[in-house]
Amino acid sequence: MSVEHLIELIAADVAPGLAREISVNDVSWTVNRGDWWVLAGPPNSGKSALLMTLGILNPAARGELRLFGQAVTQSMGDELTSIRRRIGMLFEDGGHLFDQSTVLENVALPLRYHHNLSLADAVERVMPFLEACGIAAFAAQNTRGVGRANRRRVALARALALQPELLLIDNPVAGLDPSQIRWWRGFLSQLNAGHPVLENRPVTLVLATDDLRPWLPLARQFALVRDRKLQALGGREELESKHGDLLAELLSEEHR
Repeated sequence: MSVEHLIELIAADVAPGLAREISVNDVSWTVNRGDWWVLAGPPNSGKSALLMTLGILNPAARGELRLFGQAVTQSMGDELTSIRRRIGMLFEDGGHLFDQSTVLENVALPLRYHHNLSLADAVERVMPFLEACGIAAFAAQNTRGVGRANRRRVALARALALQPELLLIDNPVAGLDPSQIRWWRGFLSQLNAGHPVLENRPVTLVLATDDLRPWLPLARQFALVRDRKLQALGGREELESKHGDLLAELLSEEHR
C-alpha cells in the first residue's frame, strides 16, 4: 500500500505574519499519514511560523506547499476552506480563545461556523470533546476565569471539534506541572493511535517544542529548527544512534 503524504513543503521559505522576514528558509520536508513529528528548537527559531504556514494561516514566502496531495494557493476559495477543515491548530499557550464566551461556546465555534449550527444544535456534538479533554465541568464558565492549564485543554477541544486528520500543536506543555504534562503525553499518544472521540481514527501530529524531553519516548519522527534551517533527524533510534551528540546538545541547551 502506498504511503499518503499529508504535508509536502518544497523549497519553501517561511516568514511570520506580514513582516516577511524569513524565519526558516529552503524547507523541503514531507509528513506522511500517521506520523508524529516533533519540531525541536530554541524560542524564536521559527517553529511557530512553520506551523502557521502548514495551517494555511501564513502563506509561504517562496516555494510550494502541498496538503493532502493538493498544491495550496491563496486563490483556491472554497477548496482552501475545505482543506483547512481537515487541519486542527493549537496555538501556543491556548491562545485565540474568546474570553467573553463560555468554554462550550468556544469549542462549538468551528462547528457552528462551518456547519451553520445553532449553539443548541452544536451542544450534543461538542460535549464528547469537553469530556475527553477533562473540561466538561467548566462548560458554562467564561474562559476568562479558566486557569492556564485548562485554557490549553479548551483550545485543544476546539481544535478537535471538526475531527481533523492533521493536528498542529505549538509548545503545549510549556510551564505546566508534571501531572498536566503526563495528561498531554497520554492524550496525544491516544490521538495518534486512534482515540474514541475521533471514532478511533488515528490523527497525524506535528508538535513544536522548546523542550524535547517529554516527547522523546513517544514521538516517531524528530526535526531540529535552528539557524533558519529545518533539519530532519529521523526516528527515535536514529536520533540516538546517529545524532547522539546533537541530542545531548539539545537537552543541555534547553535545561541549563
